[in-house]
Amino acid sequence: MPTNILINVLRTRRGLKWSMVTWLIAPIYYLLARWFAEIIEAGGSGWVYIVMGIASWDALKMFVAGPTLSVVLLVTKIREAVSITRSEDPSVNPSENPSVYSRRRP
Repeated sequence: MPTNILINVLRTRRGLKWSMVTWLIAPIYYLLARWFAEIIEAGGSGWVYIVMGIASWDALKMFVAGPTLSVVLLVTKIREAVSITRSEDPSVNPSENPSVYSRRRP
């Protein structure tokens, strides 16, 4: 499904900056599901149930992915800022606190 591909792309570091897009896509899927529900109520055929279910599921995924990916982006930005601050701080001596440098690879 296209939303699975989109969420997989957004989970990467490069894709996290686009996480706010999911906040805009979720209402579109919700409105699409509502539209299919109206078609069903008006006497539409049975295959519309499948399309409505897919649209509802995709809307739910996007409603959950939006806030989740935004928090992941925020945490990633904070970690990068802390990492940059630690690497530029001349007062930090690796011999005094080796645990600060244990995660970094050459």
